[in-house]
Amino acid sequence: MNKIVSIVLFLLIAGLIWFFFVKQYDYEFQFETQYGQGVAFREISHWKELNKEYSKLEQTGVREFDAISQSLQTENARLDFLWNFESDTDSITKVKVWVRSNKDRFKNRFQILNPFAENGFIDSIKTDMLDLMKNLKKQQSAYSVKLEDSLKMSPAFDCICHHSEAIPVQSKAMEMVQTIGYLEEYVLDHQLKLTGNPFVKITAWDRQNDKVDFDFCFPVNLAQDIRPEGKVEFRQVPSSLSLQAVFHGNYRISDLAWYDLMAQARAQNLKTSALPLEIFYNNPKTDIHAPQWRADVFLPVIDQP
Repeated sequence: MNKIVSIVLFLLIAGLIWFFFVKQYDYEFQFETQYGQGVAFREISHWKELNKEYSKLEQTGVREFDAISQSLQTENARLDFLWNFESDTDSITKVKVWVRSNKDRFKNRFQILNPFAENGFIDSIKTDMLDLMKNLKKQQSAYSVKLEDSLKMSPAFDCICHHSEAIPVQSKAMEMVQTIGYLEEYVLDHQLKLTGNPFVKITAWDRQNDKVDFDFCFPVNLAQDIRPEGKVEFRQVPSSLSLQAVFHGNYRISDLAWYDLMAQARAQNLKTSALPLEIFYNNPKTDIHAPQWRADVFLPVIDQP
């Protein structure tokens, strides 16, 4: 009996030592998001855009689609967050986050063990997590991303284009709005007929700084007596074997589909160009119901398995 008591006491003491002095984080939260791992990863990496109190949140480490480390310096302490993403299905991602404070660690952990103690630190973090889940649910209700199961051939285009460089991804749609006039004026001046829907071809993606170079294009018949002029250039975009997603929602956030496609490529061991093509089927000037806007998003595959 004494031996059993000694073992129990040893395990209890060892557990307390680990909990108070060795354990890296103070608390763990878990929840699910209704979209794929790529979208969940992108949404959390932009957490500070969902909560103004986290506007000074800094990203301190990334393991793409799997984990994100973040840090926030408040008036009283520094908070560290470690996020983990695990795909449950193509449309469900399990999210875990571990949180710690660099202040009052022993007090915080003692209060976690004491069910009768009030813990302002944990209560505050719980409130923030609930707000995050609420904001995510609200935002995700405004769009949808559906991945196609099999590889597709993207369309080929002859087109007139305007080229933009070093544009923040979140400003891509605004850049399109500000430059569409060049293409519309060219079409009107030369009395051209479009042969397809407008599209964007990403030509460079600086993922560390979240900026892109891209061509915004109108498909036309180039076998006419026309020449490039001003800020309008000619392009021939070839067809390519690609992963495809169908995005519904405001084109301002259509890049969400890029992340799910990149995560899908990794899961299937496919190499890609990481340079998406987006084809737009709705005119935001005349169709004000953004959740119904459609874009087909293609991610070219370099090598088949």
